[in-house]
Amino acid sequence: MLLSLLFLACSGSSKESEEEAPPASIQFLVPLEGEQVNAGDASFAVVVENFSLVDPAKHNEGAATGYIQIRLDGADVLQSGSTNFTVTVGSAGAHSIEAELYYEDGDALEPAVKAQVNFTAVIAD
Repeated sequence: MLLSLLFLACSGSSKESEEEAPPASIQFLVPLEGEQVNAGDASFAVVVENFSLVDPAKHNEGAATGYIQIRLDGADVLQSGSTNFTVTVGSAGAHSIEAELYYEDGDALEPAVKAQVNFTAVIAD
């Protein structure tokens, strides 16, 4: 009886040890949805939470670290280990930019963690 009570006491789980880390997230700070940016080399910024960014040239497996894959109008244009980056927007008009988190080894997070904004590029005077 004492042995079974001891087993039950030891097999109980505490909530603190089973809590999962909050999920990774990404969102655009610049530009905001629908804003205008100058055509040419345009600056963009995102905020990433619960995920550490590293230089995309380094590839290691393990912890939740990686880089951001940047797509302009659906085409891959940049891999960034920073939340601030510049992308060349070649023409005036409507565009979309997407940022997706990838692990250091090149695998996308599952489910995908990404953000997208639509913006209008204008010719600077």
